[in-house]
Amino acid sequence: MRFPLSLTASMTKYIAGKRIRGTSKFPLVMMLEPLHACNLTCTGCGRIREYAETIREKLTVEQCLNAVDECGAPVVSICGGEPFIYPELGRLVQEIIDRKKHIYLCTNGMFIRKRLREFKLTSRLFFNVHLDGLEKTHDMCVNVTAYSRKPSTASRPRRTPVSSYARIRRFSGKQTCAKSGNCSSTSTSLAWMGS
Repeated sequence: MRFPLSLTASMTKYIAGKRIRGTSKFPLVMMLEPLHACNLTCTGCGRIREYAETIREKLTVEQCLNAVDECGAPVVSICGGEPFIYPELGRLVQEIIDRKKHIYLCTNGMFIRKRLREFKLTSRLFFNVHLDGLEKTHDMCVNVTAYSRKPSTASRPRRTPVSSYARIRRFSGKQTCAKSGNCSSTSTSLAWMGS
């Protein structure tokens, strides 16, 4: 998987600094869940059952930033539920980037078209789009006709982030592909992200 030079340099500097100071254990990635709610009910996901008591709760941006500062990891993975449901996602992402952190924004991709303009072009932001295979398999797994509603490349604003990472899960013995950029079995799946 390819990483931008800025991410590789940040990670190298962070790890070297920790080693020089004699720190034996330290976080590399912080998983931040500003909310538990999701717009889908994917097969195999127990989020709705497991988080029934807290499904409507949300952390404030300040609580999220305090957690990022306390953890100190150079990479923040914003997941959840569905982060694009979080009302202040654009502000949260910008505040984390202002702290010189790298962000993996994990999403099912349903709201990218609506909210993409909230993000500034930067090598510190990646979209990790959840796909459960090609169109038929994916829509079956998420219990919605979602795949065809992903944004097309033509709808993407000119100066928006386009770094993408797709994880295609294995079903019925089919090949699994986890790559950045283009992969022959997923290139059509990623076309809408501009890869």
